[in-house]
Amino acid sequence: MSSAASILPRLRQFTTGVLAFGESVGDVTEPCKFVLDPSSGEPVLPVTVEALRSEELMLYLPDDGLDNPECLQVHAAASEIDPNREAAADRWLAYHQRPTHARWARLRVQSVKRLDEVIDGDLVRLANPLARDEGRLCKAFNQDRAALARAAHRTASVHLDDPLLVGVDPWGCDVRHKFGVLRLEFAQPASVADEAQAALTAIFAT
Repeated sequence: MSSAASILPRLRQFTTGVLAFGESVGDVTEPCKFVLDPSSGEPVLPVTVEALRSEELMLYLPDDGLDNPECLQVHAAASEIDPNREAAADRWLAYHQRPTHARWARLRVQSVKRLDEVIDGDLVRLANPLARDEGRLCKAFNQDRAALARAAHRTASVHLDDPLLVGVDPWGCDVRHKFGVLRLEFAQPASVADEAQAALTAIFAT
């Protein structure tokens, strides 16, 4: 399996992490919540002014990444965006609901490292091939919230209050709940909408 083939699905597993920045990357660290823009694959998130002023940042995934030898280390540069003009900001609100900062950034990924594997940022900046069908799929499967809750309990042994399907990509789906976002993985990657629908049906079947 190539480095990209192993790292890209893992990158999709996370919506929280630790953002490190400062004059020397790591001078300042803070927990963060982010989403991947379906049109570009780039992380989008609210940030501090200090983070925007930093020439480079490191996003550690998962949120205990600083102490996790198998974490993903996403090396990136931040550019400020207008949340009123960016669909990815609306996506962030659908996932996380309450912004943590007033300023917003898109992280242009330069590289992603995991253990001794490194992939170039160009391999991360990929559109979600299911983006056009994502809203329709979410709407269809959100008609049965009880099925979402049963699937979460069956696959992850957790009880979700008020679950809502908010994202679908080739490797799995994201279910928002009262305390965060739960990732549910597909048994096989889905490259087209029909395959994603079949994978979702398999996960949420009663």
